[in-house]
Amino acid sequence: MDITRIAVPTPLDIESVNCFLVDDDGVTLIDGVMASDAAATSFYRRLEAEGYLASDIDRILITHPHIDHFGLAGEIKEESGASVYAHPDATGWLRDLNLYYDRKREHLFPYLRSLGVPTNVARSMVHTPTGAYSDMWGPVETDVEITGGDVVDVGTELAVVETPGHCPASVSFVDTAGRRAFVGDTIVDGFVPTPLIMLKPGTETRTRSLPTWVRSLEDMRAFDLDIAYGGHFDPVTDVPGRIDGMIEQFQDGADRAAETLQTTGPLTAYQLHTEIYESHAARDRLAFLSVTVGHLDLLETRDRVTKRRINDEWLYDVASATHR
Repeated sequence: MDITRIAVPTPLDIESVNCFLVDDDGVTLIDGVMASDAAATSFYRRLEAEGYLASDIDRILITHPHIDHFGLAGEIKEESGASVYAHPDATGWLRDLNLYYDRKREHLFPYLRSLGVPTNVARSMVHTPTGAYSDMWGPVETDVEITGGDVVDVGTELAVVETPGHCPASVSFVDTAGRRAFVGDTIVDGFVPTPLIMLKPGTETRTRSLPTWVRSLEDMRAFDLDIAYGGHFDPVTDVPGRIDGMIEQFQDGADRAAETLQTTGPLTAYQLHTEIYESHAARDRLAFLSVTVGHLDLLETRDRVTKRRINDEWLYDVASATHR
């Protein structure tokens, strides 16, 4: 199995995104990068430089339905006739991302208000203008739905492992014999992607991203990988060490949240995120609030915080508050 990493630029805060060409039994593309002009131009140039055309691609495997990982997949599929593989929970997003934004506006707003987010700020957090990001993605139909336990034969058998956390419809593709995997944004070197507040596909329930992500990392640890091909930056060559580092970073953030509550007393999640990230929060309030909620979720699963609802807002406090 010959693997070629293609990194293309993005207009997002993160400078580049990876996709991978796997040349074995035919040509497989792992993820579909973005459809922005710069990303598409870079992708096709790199593809040609490696001796391929888009028409050579036989299948496209999507790790998760974020626009920087599937945006160009529809165009590639149209040109090549490639089959697209994705998790069932991703298919709706891949077909029409605007439907997700519509649902987010409808269901996420009251949840944000329950976190203590002021009305005007909550509206700005869920507001996505019609046609937003339209130049960064195109619709793509899924041909083969894949779930945990499935195997995709690309010449080498890749086990499908469900790895939600960063995104609820995330999967990784594991070459167990070769001790290597394509992991999307589940394991990334250099930074930790945001555990966004998102809706579980087909429900009105929000995800508990960070505890779920920790479980996915523990699941991936069991494969004893030598290398993990992530969605950004260089492949991870010390996979156990990176998994430990990510979990430690999540735990450090949770500890900081608990220590802050210990000092301040009960706070809403919005008040806590402002307390901790005051100098950064205005730059991307939803991202920093998502991180704070993730840390509170971790603390809650470990019985380190309690919460009670007062006037339609959740107040969080350390479980040992009486000993403050």
